[in-house]
Amino acid sequence: MKRLILTAQLLLSIICVRAQQMGAITLGQIPTIGISGSVSLHFISPEKISYVDLSSATLIGDLPEKNILRIKAIPDSIPSLIASSDAGLVTIVGESFIAQYKLVFLKGSSVEQISTQIDVLPVNMRPLDISGISLSQSDFKTNAFRLLNHQNKKPISRQSAFGISITVNQIFSLGDFVMLDLGFINDTNLSFDVDELRFKIEDRKINKSTNVQS
Repeated sequence: MKRLILTAQLLLSIICVRAQQMGAITLGQIPTIGISGSVSLHFISPEKISYVDLSSATLIGDLPEKNILRIKAIPDSIPSLIASSDAGLVTIVGESFIAQYKLVFLKGSSVEQISTQIDVLPVNMRPLDISGISLSQSDFKTNAFRLLNHQNKKPISRQSAFGISITVNQIFSLGDFVMLDLGFINDTNLSFDVDELRFKIEDRKINKSTNVQS
């Protein structure tokens, strides 16, 4: 009997070690949140939410805002939730992270343990490298404000026509993005709105000569 227990403990230890080596997340590591049938639960994400998965059919959810996930229990499913208390997992994917939470259904008497708002914090996030997204919106805004606060003494370029001037103050590259600091001056008596801006980037280091082989 002792040998059987030791073998089982050794097997569990090997499984845990392999899970850690594979970077796996177990249910025991996922934070638990208490919900009820009378109130909705709101997850507030620091980034735009791009994907949500509810593992239980007893819940429904929507996105009232780009960074807010609202979840509530389906009224017809409340009796089964009371019986099992297991409301499944919710998976939230932002622009640069994935976060998971385990939901537990609690009776109305457990008011102190029922959550209504949850901030998706960095401690519960795992970083993601999503194809096509090299910079999140929050990072983009932070660097854009940093660019505006960086004052350049002399503009890079200035063009004027028909009483309207445009200046290129600064140009920065960040990952796959090119950030431009532009300024407009209207010396006419007419108001104007910018309808469209077009930019062309040309690499002058590329050899423009063409080799033709016959």
